[in-house]
Amino acid sequence: MGGEHDIAQANTLQYYQSLIPNSQFVIIRNSGHETMHDNLEEELKVLSGFLRKLD
Repeated sequence: MGGEHDIAQANTLQYYQSLIPNSQFVIIRNSGHETMHDNLEEELKVLSGFLRKLD
């Protein structure tokens, strides 16, 4: 998970995501590196959706 305006590049995030089984690559809109501070609603939506898939 990264922010739309994150200092971490999307290709770097995708690389690390590819190393973690059952993970997802998600960009949080209207946020930087601190996604939970910049767009908490979107982050919680993404996390909730991911956790629901684990059941």
